[in-house]
Amino acid sequence: MNFVLLVSTLAALASAAGHSWLGETKILRPLYSERINEGVLKPVATRRVLRAVFHLPSVIWAATGILTFGFTWHGTTPPLWFVIYGVTIYGLSAIGNFWGLRRIHIGNILLTLAAVFLAAGSN
Repeated sequence: MNFVLLVSTLAALASAAGHSWLGETKILRPLYSERINEGVLKPVATRRVLRAVFHLPSVIWAATGILTFGFTWHGTTPPLWFVIYGVTIYGLSAIGNFWGLRRIHIGNILLTLAAVFLAAGSN
């Protein structure tokens, strides 16, 4: 088992779980409860789409982490296309997180670790 890829998997899954759980409890639920009858958040469909779009990165990070674990479990090296895809997804997400928050955050640290360890473990 490639422990470097395992670290990438765990960092990706931790990012995904934290983003969805904390985002749901600290951002979406309070936002919806405060402004449910106002403006753009009034339609139920809008709230559903916003929730889906919010959780989409978490799904992508988790799926990429699970696929990375699959390579690790089978003792194979991920193909180059997958490494490029994963490093790009994690890297752009980490940069976007940093840009949006304008500070170091556990999310961009974990996503950076996922990217770096995926690249390092694929050699």
